[in-house]
Amino acid sequence: VGIGTTPTEALDVSGNVNVGYNSPHPTLPAADFLPGRLTIRSAGANSAAELYLATPLDNDAGHKVAIIAQNLTGAGGYSRSKLMFCLENTTDNNITATTDHTRMTILPSGKVGIGITDPSGANLHIKDSDGDAVLKIGSNSESTDSKILLGTPYDAGSAYKVGIIAEALPGYSRAKLHFCLNNNSDNTAPTYDASLSNSRMTILPSGEVGIGTTSPSQTLDVNGVIRCYQTGSEGGEIKLALR
Repeated sequence: VGIGTTPTEALDVSGNVNVGYNSPHPTLPAADFLPGRLTIRSAGANSAAELYLATPLDNDAGHKVAIIAQNLTGAGGYSRSKLMFCLENTTDNNITATTDHTRMTILPSGKVGIGITDPSGANLHIKDSDGDAVLKIGSNSESTDSKILLGTPYDAGSAYKVGIIAEALPGYSRAKLHFCLNNNSDNTAPTYDASLSNSRMTILPSGEVGIGTTSPSQTLDVNGVIRCYQTGSEGGEIKLALR
């Protein structure tokens, strides 16, 4: 089918496609009619705008993938929506994806939920309703590291000076765990992002913990001074016992 052109695909469009209203529409901004834009508009503030995708077995099969803009608070919601990515996972070919099959949700505030449709308290909120929620970060081989960088940057170009780094060790996918903090007064990124050279505490896969050393040889290996306090005053105790 060709709209405004001789078709070379199943649907070939030259111009605007507006679904849910007719053009021109005097109450809509001109930006809604920019060339190359596909607009899907719901019937009103209390309904959703939906796009369905499918790889159907036959003509009667359901559409198991949906992208749905779900209204938030009706007419008082300033036309805001949350964006829901829905995938239906049963072996029944006749079921179509709905908001009950939401896998990821994005709120207008920018918060993202995976496994939860109302993310709160964090920019990324992950929940597994069937068991433990797991977030995996993996490098591409045993010879490369995995990193999480955290920061309180001065501006967009500032370094992220706190890092949790899994340093690759040879064999069996093992790693050292480093807690790294860069104390340099230069903000330049990525030069002064936290790195292994800023490791403050290290844990080996065998359980040894190092403070001030990245190669601890004892259960707790400290390179530096240990200070103890007792009830707010200096002069506390470290008690050692043989077992």
